[in-house]
Amino acid sequence: MSVKNAHGGRLLYWILVLVKFIFFIALSLSILVAIHFFIYFSVRFFFVSKALASERAMLVGFSFLAISLPLSMLLNRVLPNLIFKTFYIAASFWMGLAINLVMVFLVVWIFYLASLGVGRFAEFNAPKIFFNLSSAAVFVAIAFSFYGLWKAKFPVLKEMRIHLKNLPAEWVGKKIVQLSDVHLGLSNGPSFMQRVASQVKETDPELILITGDLFDGSSSSFEEFIPSLKALRAKYGVFFVTGNHEGYLEFEKPLHAIKGAGIRTLDNEMVDVLGVQVVGISYPEYQLQKAKKKRRDIADIFTPPYDRKKPTILMFHTPTNIQDSHENLSSQQMNTYFKPDTHYDFARTMAVDLQLSGHTHAGQIFPFNYLAKYFYNGFEYGLHEIENYKIYITSGTGTWGPPIRTWGQSEIVVLVLQN
Repeated sequence: MSVKNAHGGRLLYWILVLVKFIFFIALSLSILVAIHFFIYFSVRFFFVSKALASERAMLVGFSFLAISLPLSMLLNRVLPNLIFKTFYIAASFWMGLAINLVMVFLVVWIFYLASLGVGRFAEFNAPKIFFNLSSAAVFVAIAFSFYGLWKAKFPVLKEMRIHLKNLPAEWVGKKIVQLSDVHLGLSNGPSFMQRVASQVKETDPELILITGDLFDGSSSSFEEFIPSLKALRAKYGVFFVTGNHEGYLEFEKPLHAIKGAGIRTLDNEMVDVLGVQVVGISYPEYQLQKAKKKRRDIADIFTPPYDRKKPTILMFHTPTNIQDSHENLSSQQMNTYFKPDTHYDFARTMAVDLQLSGHTHAGQIFPFNYLAKYFYNGFEYGLHEIENYKIYITSGTGTWGPPIRTWGQSEIVVLVLQN
């Protein structure tokens, strides 16, 4: 790679980061404002009374709630301490509750607008009826949110049998654990990771494969997680590939902690574990960031000693097609979000048996599961088969943003290998 191309790749990476940051901030603020204005308007319409100090005070309160999550993230980056950490956790939970409040208030508004078409409805005490209906809706939203908090904090073991071609006899019936999207940070702390490690230990796995987003970017403190990460133990090792959230932490910092925990990062490389090939492909953003260095082309990974006749497991963070060259990394990076390639042509051509991915969280919070299904063409969760190729997309072990899961289940995937 020439110096000119190296500098060009580096410049392209930072331009992409800046565009992503501006777009993310603008979109996030727009959504936050829209959500909180809708809740504010609904509360004012259905609950307003003389007991309320003033409409202005309520508006100020909801305005603060609208910025509480990004504000708490900023404060924890600038001056991390217990108070700001607690503020972040509370703001994150409120964000999940706010989404549920939007959903229940939409139902109340549908009933209200439908009632306007009923001629005799005016004879009833409409304000009292909708006050009670709205009160019940708020109670449902709160209860649903706490239920989602419980589901998020206690992932379940999901065991499934996977058939691989030419599986060596010593692997038959053995277990491989997949973790993904653990999102360690301010909400999912060391105690959460220790609990996950204890669950993994119960399965007695031969391998542990972590498919990205081990950290979430809310905290820049990594040393505190090393002891609990060291508790992840498997007979033939623990392997990791980068996800998009490691990029929010400049990659090298979380990778240093991961290495300190005895976990091996597979950066566009293949390892043969007693006849089972494990291929780890880095997240495209990580490849862009390191474009200034001469890197191994992905296509080269699938040349000898890679053997198409051996069973192959591919680790890639997003449930998308991997790339066979570095020429369009930036395009792949953007398409991961806006136009995912779910044909998996390259992996199928290279005789990959099983791809393990995450990233989507299976939507995590209703109704975002439908958006995830739409964007990823139905490949947002579960086991899918295309001829001899399989891909399993996990819902994730942790959560991102709101520490609640109202759709799907946080899971630790246990794969039992079969010939």
